Amino acid sequence: MSIFNIKFIMHILPYIATLGADDESNLSGMGVYISRSIVGPYDDNTLWDLKNVPAVGVGFSSRLWLNNLPIHVGVGLSPKIWEMKRKQGDTKKITINKVNYVDLWMRLSSSAMKCIIFSDLNVGTYINGKRYIEESDASFQELKTITEEDISIDEFGMDFGISFGLGYQIDKLQVNLKYIRGLSEPSEDIKFYGTVLSLGYEF
Repeated sequence: MSIFNIKFIMHILPYIATLGADDESNLSGMGVYISRSIVGPYDDNTLWDLKNVPAVGVGFSSRLWLNNLPIHVGVGLSPKIWEMKRKQGDTKKITINKVNYVDLWMRLSSSAMKCIIFSDLNVGTYINGKRYIEESDASFQELKTITEEDISIDEFGMDFGISFGLGYQIDKLQVNLKYIRGLSEPSEDIKFYGTVLSLGYEF
C-alpha cells in the first residue's frame, strides 16, 4: 500500500466517522473482547510451505471523544502463529513460530442501524515467543527430533498495521470481522497479514 493511499484513507476516515456517529451521550465506556485470529507473514517464500495458524487474543477497549470525533481505542494481546514446512528428499523439517505482541489500536467507524464499518490503526510491541522445530527422515523414523527455543526480543521489532472491517451490534455485545495488513517489517522480509474475528462486551 503506497504512502499516498494511506494518507488518503486517513483524511477521509474522520468524515466517514462523523457521518455515522451517535451523540456523545450514547458512547459507552470500557469494554473487553476476545478474538480468534489467523495472522502471519505473507507467503512469498518458494522454499517453504507456509500456513498461518489460528490463535486466541484478549484485550480492553474504550469509546471516547477526541475534538468532537468519536473514536474507539484499545490494548490487547495479539498472538501470531505460523507453520513452515520444507521437504528435501526423505528429509522433512517443520518450524512453528509463536510470537506474542501487545497491540495499541485506534478505530474510526461509521454505523447504520446495528451494522458498523470501521478501520483500525495499530502499533504492536513484541514481548515474547517460542519456536518449535521438528526434523525427521522418512527412512529412519527413530531419528525424528523436536527442539524448542525462545525467540529473542531482538528478532522482532515494532509492528505497524491498518485494518478494515465490519461489525454488528447486539445490545452490549459486538461481533467484528476485519482484515489486517502490515505496513512495516517487524523482522527481515516479514509483513503480517490476516483476518481477526472478535466478540466484545461493553459495560
